[in-house]
Amino acid sequence: MSAPLSPLLAATFKEIADGLNDLYATRYFTFACYTVLLYDHVLLFGQEVELFWKAKWNYVKVLFMFNRYLLPLVLLFVCKAWVTATAFLAIISLGISQVYMLWDQKKSVKKVLFASLLLTYPSTVVVMVKAATQYIPQTAYSPLFNSCAISFKPKIIAIVWAGPIVFDIIVFFFTVWNAIDRPRAMNTKITNALYRDGIIL
Repeated sequence: MSAPLSPLLAATFKEIADGLNDLYATRYFTFACYTVLLYDHVLLFGQEVELFWKAKWNYVKVLFMFNRYLLPLVLLFVCKAWVTATAFLAIISLGISQVYMLWDQKKSVKKVLFASLLLTYPSTVVVMVKAATQYIPQTAYSPLFNSCAISFKPKIIAIVWAGPIVFDIIVFFFTVWNAIDRPRAMNTKITNALYRDGIIL
């Protein structure tokens, strides 16, 4: 009869097993997301060519091309921390553009959004740089698990989400305010107006 595992060894095995489960869950979820992304590309390719590829170059086209094509390719081949930064930049630019268009391109709204951006995201950048200097050296491809692996996770990384959350709340407020303030038919529910204006985004 084999001797029972020591508590320390049992805890180690459990931690390894939990890590493998999380790794496989992340891998399958990522694969599912890329499948949906590929389906979306195929479904909308004709409209993209007509509306974006043939259009003149401006900041909207640059942001779209960056978010649509460059970012997914980067996520496939790069496992360093700046991928997170590119994702943040894509989300910010799309959020600003959407709310700006909802408000009929009012300059006052654009000023408030950019002011909010300048107030909330510098702290995020500082924390992200601080965290990146700590865990980028610990990030590498693991042949054993066939995946990128980080051997160290700084606690400060949790603070990175504070700025984006505050900014998202501001964007959410302007979207709701626009749906309430905009004239609509008597039989149109406010929830329908919010859905039309992209509240899910």
